[in-house]
Amino acid sequence: MLGASMNMKRLFTCALAMMAMGVASAQTLQSVLESRYKEFAHAIERKDTKFFDGYLSPTFSADLPNSQPANRDAAIKAFSDLMSAVRTTSWTFRLSDLAIVPRGVTVKADGHLTGIAVGPDKKKHHVDLRGLTHDTWVLQGNVWMLDHVTFLSLNGTIDGKPAPIPGLAP
Repeated sequence: MLGASMNMKRLFTCALAMMAMGVASAQTLQSVLESRYKEFAHAIERKDTKFFDGYLSPTFSADLPNSQPANRDAAIKAFSDLMSAVRTTSWTFRLSDLAIVPRGVTVKADGHLTGIAVGPDKKKHHVDLRGLTHDTWVLQGNVWMLDHVTFLSLNGTIDGKPAPIPGLAP
């Protein structure tokens, strides 16, 4: 009876240790992904289009809010257009719902971009974009790369007024 009790305690201790290691691994992975999103934000701020070669996987795709698909080239063009239009930016992300899936890792990313853009009227305008995405990341070599984005929501304002998102208006 005492031996069975000791075995149960060992089994329980091992199970707790394994759960703790899983939580630690998930936290480490979330930290790695948070770093990748920060690198993305810094690339936008620096207007570094070459960054996207090492950020988006070769098979990158996206499901846009207007139900239109986008491939890697279209995403890079959209980011380039954004970098050309917005003079100063701040882009932050909050991650949640990290899950390990057969192809890699999924996470929800709640992003918020603010910036100053010069419009066709040659005046400066305050831009505010907020979006929620469900992102899939894959490990390429030893680097996590963004492989797929599904937009769950995307809203924008210019000078505080609702504005269509360029390239996404119906």
